[in-house]
Amino acid sequence: MKRMLATCLFATLVGTLPAFGAEGDAVARARMAADRLSATLRERVMTVMKEKGPAEAVKVCFAEAQKLTAELARTEHLSIRRTSLRIRNPANSPDPFERSALERLAAMKEQGSLPGEMIVPARVGGKQVLRYVKPILVQPGCLVCHGAEDSIPPEVKTHLQARYPGDRATGFAAGDLRGIVSVVVDE
Repeated sequence: MKRMLATCLFATLVGTLPAFGAEGDAVARARMAADRLSATLRERVMTVMKEKGPAEAVKVCFAEAQKLTAELARTEHLSIRRTSLRIRNPANSPDPFERSALERLAAMKEQGSLPGEMIVPARVGGKQVLRYVKPILVQPGCLVCHGAEDSIPPEVKTHLQARYPGDRATGFAAGDLRGIVSVVVDE
């Protein structure tokens, strides 16, 4: 009897190991993609800001951010995007899951307990996927384009209004929750 129980227990555990390993791989892939996107965009924007000024950095965000994101999604075989409750680009509007995650993270941030990431197994379109969310916090260098309205330089405002007429991504302070990097990985 003990031997039969041990065999059943072992079979049950072995049956769950591939799923656990796959989830671990999915988390690692999602984390790497989110970190890479954040680093690539931050580096590109800050380089242009230092070399050519903040107005040119707005042009980089407008012309390159979506392309860089799409290229990363293609090469890594996953879905990745940035979104926020206060969007600048309508193409970055949150889906229902992302909206819920953003609201939850905002509440957690207010309580002083913002996690570095959220990992949620889910079913999307009949497929098992892993949803990964990484908060984006406003850094001091971001305030040139995302800070208080009266602190944004006029030439930056002009570029923002021309490219993003419905812009709601201003009025932030350093340390605020700006949005999230959202990744979906098929398991």
